[in-house]
Amino acid sequence: MTIRDDDAPAYYLDGPDIRNVHAVKTMLALARMPSMRGHEGPYWRCAGQHLARLKHTRSRDEWEEIVRGEFGLSPSRAYELLQLGADTKTIGQARSQAAARARKSRKKRKITVVTAL
Repeated sequence: MTIRDDDAPAYYLDGPDIRNVHAVKTMLALARMPSMRGHEGPYWRCAGQHLARLKHTRSRDEWEEIVRGEFGLSPSRAYELLQLGADTKTIGQARSQAAARARKSRKKRKITVVTAL
């Protein structure tokens, strides 16, 4: 009889993968600390570099499952961290793009009330 654990991940992490997962979790926690406000850039970049190592030999679907399951990140945020880790995007660019997305989202949600005369 086989016992199946439905909560078990569908991916395998070996020793180096486990170290990269631990490093990403640590870097994300450090970057999110309130005392790091304004100085979190190196931590985001380091997290992106470790995410790149995790992604190196995996399919897109498997990597995205790891990102969601291990870190609670959306794939789009993980890809943004990859860009930060590869120095193809700066922290300032990431922030300005996020602000633009937030403005666009708020604009869509803005409800105008029309009154009948």
